[in-house]
Amino acid sequence: MPRKPPRPPPGLPATLARRAVFTIVSANYIAFAATLMQSVRAQQPDAARFIILVDAAQDFPGLDLAAEVLPADQCGIAGFGKMTLWYDVMEMNTAVKPSAFLHLFGRGFGQVVYLDPDILVTAPLAPVWDGLDGHSCVLTPHHMQPLQDGGQPGDLQIMKAGVYNLGFLGLCGDVDGTRLARWWADRLLTGCRVDIAGHMFTDQRWMDLAPALVPRVLILRHPGCNLAYWNLPHRTVAGTVARGFTVDGQTLVFAHFSGIKPDDGSSFSKHQDRYTIGTLPAPMAALCARYRKLVLGNGWAASNRLPYAYSRFPDGRRIEPAMRRWLLRAVDSGRLDPQAPTGIGSNHFDQVDDSAPAAAPVTRLMHQIWLDRADLQTHFPLSTAAGVEGYRTWFLSGDARASGVDPRSIVAVRRLGLPFSFPDTP
Repeated sequence: MPRKPPRPPPGLPATLARRAVFTIVSANYIAFAATLMQSVRAQQPDAARFIILVDAAQDFPGLDLAAEVLPADQCGIAGFGKMTLWYDVMEMNTAVKPSAFLHLFGRGFGQVVYLDPDILVTAPLAPVWDGLDGHSCVLTPHHMQPLQDGGQPGDLQIMKAGVYNLGFLGLCGDVDGTRLARWWADRLLTGCRVDIAGHMFTDQRWMDLAPALVPRVLILRHPGCNLAYWNLPHRTVAGTVARGFTVDGQTLVFAHFSGIKPDDGSSFSKHQDRYTIGTLPAPMAALCARYRKLVLGNGWAASNRLPYAYSRFPDGRRIEPAMRRWLLRAVDSGRLDPQAPTGIGSNHFDQVDDSAPAAAPVTRLMHQIWLDRADLQTHFPLSTAAGVEGYRTWFLSGDARASGVDPRSIVAVRRLGLPFSFPDTP
């Protein structure tokens, strides 16, 4: 007999009753996404499940994805092509998040939950749905007690990354939830960067403003929601894989394994220094072992090596990190309109950068690398001919290649040629 559709939660309009859970990955993280969605299917079978794929459309034969795969470039994301050019893979996967919410609202889902792919759902998401029944937005704080034991991350590091962990977010498709998602999507067109000095950390820090921007925001304080390395020092995990787990006496709903290495049984998370598997409480260590086994069983050893479609230009040349930073700097300075098509190919970065000091004859890539490194700025001032010649020599001597610069970028510098004149030269 077919399953009856779920009844709308009490007090929630039928138009907002449909529920969906989604995650976002590139192909190399598909084993994580499959593990997550299998756990959602087991614990929350009445919710629709989606994997937003930020990569070339492809199949994953033999893998039980437990969800519908939606290619991100088919979700109506404004500026998608330009974002793939100026964002790296982590920034890009987070930049599309608000647009994915809007896409699912447009498909008729009124309660939508995002979960990072490295999460495992271990019980029904009842605290989350209950929160969305009366709120437009549900957030979980990274921690609810001070982290001042000398370990990392501490309070300051959390503040720099964002008060709320955006590995989880619940939004209601009402007026306020939709307005928040649209504002957030607009901000992330150019503001989804890992730039701590610039007060940005991907999509996350923007949500610090959510409680001020939205009248009905729930800060979900359930200890079993979003258990992770950043709050584990303040929470007591009990139970076993066979019996299930509790956190501070309440059911573990979902655990977040941020920074875990599936093939390293000694590592808990690469993003912290408080725990190793050997120093974790036994129940948490058992949960980690179970999670690693599930991810490995979903083919992580093979899929984690899959290439990222947006790491190269159409001509096959690698998009170097400095190229991405040059583009965003051009956006910030008004030299590049983020709303207009860019039409930028790989040779764009081989041309002389007219924004360099005193119009120094350095390529756009050279200039950005120089801006990124204080040591290069000190040793090779681009306002002098000697500085430019010294920097060019450094670039061609092998130091640039040793720093990871693509050989084609080095060849382009060699083609610039000399001599050149400066105001301080005869």
